[in-house]
Amino acid sequence: MVDANLTLSTLVEAIRVLSNLTYAFADVNPVDDQDGGQPGGNIRVAYLYNPAVLRLRNPNPGSSTDANAVLPGPELMYNPGRIDPSNTAWTASRKPLVAAWETLDGRNKFFTVNVHFGSKGGGSPIQGDARPPVNGGVYDRLAQANLTAVSQIYLMIPYRELNDYQSFIASILREDRNAKIITSGDFNEFTFVAPLETFKTVSTLQDLDEVARIEKTERYSYLFDMNCQELDHMYVSKALAAEAEFEHIHVNTWVSYADQISDHDPSVARFNVCSD
Repeated sequence: MVDANLTLSTLVEAIRVLSNLTYAFADVNPVDDQDGGQPGGNIRVAYLYNPAVLRLRNPNPGSSTDANAVLPGPELMYNPGRIDPSNTAWTASRKPLVAAWETLDGRNKFFTVNVHFGSKGGGSPIQGDARPPVNGGVYDRLAQANLTAVSQIYLMIPYRELNDYQSFIASILREDRNAKIITSGDFNEFTFVAPLETFKTVSTLQDLDEVARIEKTERYSYLFDMNCQELDHMYVSKALAAEAEFEHIHVNTWVSYADQISDHDPSVARFNVCSD
């Protein structure tokens, strides 16, 4: 079974009970047993959103095997849709889910890229016997970072040949240099390692920790052998950087293992998507 409606509906109900707000959700079902994680779990990334505040722009969901593309405008071919899901870089790994959103009056548009890169399974502690430390799965993540920022997805404008590969995120910015873009999720990597250095350089997005001037001692969302690490990140385009706020909420790394709800801390950001 690849449908996640029960899980997502349960989360929506929990939000309603706690806040009296009724959220909606959007996802794309994966191919059975092709996205890694617990066997049979069919893990995937998804969106929860408040439909009283925003909506998907021209909803047109892609399938699990449809590759999303940037159209003139910029607009998305599929909304939401996956990035090059059949590429071997995503073998046994989650595929990024791209969405375009707008405020209810249709005047303010922004894009999100929801990621969960390949795991660090087989890696060793930063402070341990292996020197240099083993960074498990790093080559998979390097390929995934390139596909997210330099995806083999065509910028579909008349003066481009179909074999002219363009960066997915940079293609949006090529169409509109003031486009509002948020890329976030579990990158399973450190910002100072090649996959994310490459992603930042090619996409031209900014690390929100740097933008929001988060203290370096607060930049963590995960514990590995009692070392604080940050695997969860958010990158934003220049148009969203000016008024951005960001915080890592240490609700899981500060409690006992038995009291953890997740092995990661959540991170919360606030943006003004209505600014010019």
